[in-house]
Amino acid sequence: MLKPLPQADANYLPYNPSDTSSGNLYRYAESRRQDRHREWKNLGSDGYLAAIADEIKIRTKITQQEIFLIGELLAEAREAIKTVENKNFKDWVEENCEFSYHTAMNIFRVY
Repeated sequence: MLKPLPQADANYLPYNPSDTSSGNLYRYAESRRQDRHREWKNLGSDGYLAAIADEIKIRTKITQQEIFLIGELLAEAREAIKTVENKNFKDWVEENCEFSYHTAMNIFRVY
């Protein structure tokens, strides 16, 4: 049977690759994926779809956390760039990030 979603720790669970506890959303999402693939025949259609929905919720939480952290990094970079002559934030984003300035500003607004 699939493990239930963590309740108390679901608001913010930091990523730590060496952490093997259940308090790590990345590891938890991966264990859910493995359980779902291993047990799909026993879950039935509704159970299988519920397991997929649970994994989507976990991965959405991970994405929200990462976007917030990227926003924090962008805010730090924006402040640091103010101290560098002949540098502007837009050019820095275009040179150093794998997304557009427009996307950077959307992420920044989340933060």
